[in-house]
Amino acid sequence: MICVTIVTTSTSRYQATMPASGREQPRVRANSATDPIPTGAWRSVGNHPTAFARESLIDEFAATNGIDPLELRLRIMGDRARRVIELASEEAGWGNPQPAGWGRGIAYHATFNVTDAAQVAEVSADGGHIRVHRVVCAIDCGTVINPDTVRAQMEGGIVFGLTAASKTESLSMTEPSSSRTSATTDCCPSRRCPRLRCTSSRTPSRPPE
Repeated sequence: MICVTIVTTSTSRYQATMPASGREQPRVRANSATDPIPTGAWRSVGNHPTAFARESLIDEFAATNGIDPLELRLRIMGDRARRVIELASEEAGWGNPQPAGWGRGIAYHATFNVTDAAQVAEVSADGGHIRVHRVVCAIDCGTVINPDTVRAQMEGGIVFGLTAASKTESLSMTEPSSSRTSATTDCCPSRRCPRLRCTSSRTPSRPPE
């Protein structure tokens, strides 16, 4: 039995969703906590912290138990999730040799359990300097009417996500006003953006979303 703990705060209340796997559903427990830092203004209504927490936990479990993170996700996810995970890993060349100091990471999320997306990032670490060189994205959003629109949406999301991960910080847990915000943090510049590749998959008989 998997137990999932959901923490809600006065500034961010959301329902965490687990990917539909067709297997035994987890037991969910909800707790309340006090958080001095507002988290509810950023779009996606809880999907980004939910995805980050769940995918980080999966990676930690895989590392602790000596399991390939791709293999673990393919074990526990349902058909739709596995389809985009496999597509992203194939497009990224998961398992192919890399230069010293480089690595690959993979993550999956279905926003509101509707649109399935998986991404593989190629990252290098040189001392304290970390750089993302390439991101491969696979998405299943139903029948695609305009591929350029889907590609632009995903590429823009990747750039905003990299900006948040690499250029924002909370300087004080008790003084959230000292944190950098979107008003004081520039987007990831073109010279620092990784190479992006987005590809679409479609579940048979699934309508556009």
